[in-house]
Order: sequence, then C-alpha cells, then structure tokens
Amino acid sequence: MDISMQLVEQQCGRYLTTFADCLRKFPDTWHIDCQRQKIKLAKCAESEPTIVKIKTECEKEFVHYERCMNSNPVHTYNCLEDFAEFNKCAEEFNPSSENKKQAEANASKTNIR
Repeated sequence: MDISMQLVEQQCGRYLTTFADCLRKFPDTWHIDCQRQKIKLAKCAESEPTIVKIKTECEKEFVHYERCMNSNPVHTYNCLEDFAEFNKCAEEFNPSSENKKQAEANASKTNIR
C-alpha cells in the first residue's frame, strides 16, 4: 500500500471508510456526491503532523496530483503517474521509512565487519 494511504488509514480510518463507501456508491458522480466526506477526510489528514510534513515537503508533487484529480474526476486513472511521483516523495518523509533505512544501514555496517 502507498505510504500516504497508510498514514491516512492509520490516522483517519473512519473518514477514509466513509469516503470510500461514497465513492463505491457514486462512481460516476463522486466528485459531486461525496464532497462532504472528502472535506471531513481532508480536515482529519490536515491535523496529522506526519501528513502535514509530507504535504509541505512534497507540495509540488501534491499540487500536480491534485490538479490532475480535479481535471479528471471520472477518469482518475489518468493521474496514476502524478500519484506515483507524490508517493515517491512521501516515502522520504515517513518515520517508519526512516527507521527502516536506519536498520538497513546498521545491518550493512554489521556485515562489513
């Protein structure tokens, strides 16, 4: 699973589920019918420090992805490349990624000796 989605799911799972249910219910008009759920999810995500840091540090990538999503509300698959770029950036600012990198670095030091 993508890091940005993992963080949102951990911190805002209830809102993510509600939004996902709405998306399934209104696949062609979600951008209209699910606006309230989208706003609640966004507000929750904006209150999570790691998500805020990622959004700040990866602002350029996030803006490209968000523009694509707004331009392609029915054909969101057109935005997969933009999402991949945002997610790649987000990986660099994930605390668990930092812990994993540190563990890998420590393991490689141990193997050198």
